[in-house]
Amino acid sequence: MSDIETKKEETAAVAAPTPEETVNVARELIGKLLNLMGADITITVSERDGVPLISLKGNDESLLIGRHGDTLHAMQMLLTLMLQKHFHGAAPEVLVDVDDYTERRRDIVTQMAIRMANKAIDTGHTIELKPMPAGERRIVHMALKEYPGVSTHSTGDGDERYIVIVPDER
Repeated sequence: MSDIETKKEETAAVAAPTPEETVNVARELIGKLLNLMGADITITVSERDGVPLISLKGNDESLLIGRHGDTLHAMQMLLTLMLQKHFHGAAPEVLVDVDDYTERRRDIVTQMAIRMANKAIDTGHTIELKPMPAGERRIVHMALKEYPGVSTHSTGDGDERYIVIVPDER
């Protein structure tokens, strides 16, 4: 048996962690990360849409959110990678949010998408949005998926990927 086959069998034999185990480990990992950052933050755990949510609140919130949510996105990615490593790839999703930033940002991006869709419809011109992270592009696509009079697609590469809102032909 090859090393790759042995590794696959070992991974397949690992049972998925319980939600409680996942949340406890996630809370511990985030706590260590915050400690390394020297952040004075309170950690609470709840649920959002059936997914465990680690909420962070305190005096250092702007440090944790970063410019346009960059630090928060990086923290989310780090937590996901650490959980996958800890649970050998079997970790379920856990969300991280700072003072409901992601909910507020989702509302702002959705409102902007609708405003730009209406502008595309009113002018009959294609609208190109500024480059944005994949999560925000997804919010725009979902907000306008069934919006009458426009369609959307993403274009560009990497950090320069952006959404184009195209008015339907009249």
